[in-house]
Amino acid sequence: MAIVVFGSSRPKGNTRALVDRVFSETLIEVIDLTQCQIHDFDYQNRHENDDFIPVMKKVIQHQDRA
Repeated sequence: MAIVVFGSSRPKGNTRALVDRVFSETLIEVIDLTQCQIHDFDYQNRHENDDFIPVMKKVIQHQDRA
């Protein structure tokens, strides 16, 4: 299975259409960053519960299977 980290400002635009077309015959997981809450880093760890760590864990797990 392929994984696509998708960060377009238009989640239903041309880039997503291209992703869907290129991978139309392949099982993929699309991580749409517009649906994630990812904040900038701060030393006080105020954003430790955002989506950055879960997204990175998915990417790392995928790399380990490849």
